[in-house]
Amino acid sequence: MEKIKILMIEDRKVMRDTLKSLMKKTNEIEIISEADNGEDGLAKAITTPADVILLDINLPFMNGFEVAEKVLKQNPEKNVLVYSMHNSEYYVAKMFNLGVKGYALKDDSFDFLVEAVKAVHNGNTIISNQIKFKHIRKENLLQIPLQIL
Repeated sequence: MEKIKILMIEDRKVMRDTLKSLMKKTNEIEIISEADNGEDGLAKAITTPADVILLDINLPFMNGFEVAEKVLKQNPEKNVLVYSMHNSEYYVAKMFNLGVKGYALKDDSFDFLVEAVKAVHNGNTIISNQIKFKHIRKENLLQIPLQIL
């Protein structure tokens, strides 16, 4: 079985090194290229034959929103998986509106990240369970009729 090729766009070296080390152990995923800022990430996203782009949001020179927008405008078929600490509905909705295929949190388990990479690679959409749970709770609250006390 051929490994899933990843372009990782992440500004923190310790995070890049840790993910590279962990991904190697899966024998299913290979990080073939990396970038530590948005401008470099955009250039590599256009030229690197990655199966999945793992994209942080907080990046120097060009943030993840801009990278996602430019990459997906040029090639909507690119598989972009956001990997971020931001769990706000605004960030999540904005990224999905730009066309990303998945959204994982840095608080998620490594196993979930691997699952997310595979899902996005297979053309599926995936979102962190933590975000889903938060969203479901809010939907449930909206369905409760208001009472005046």
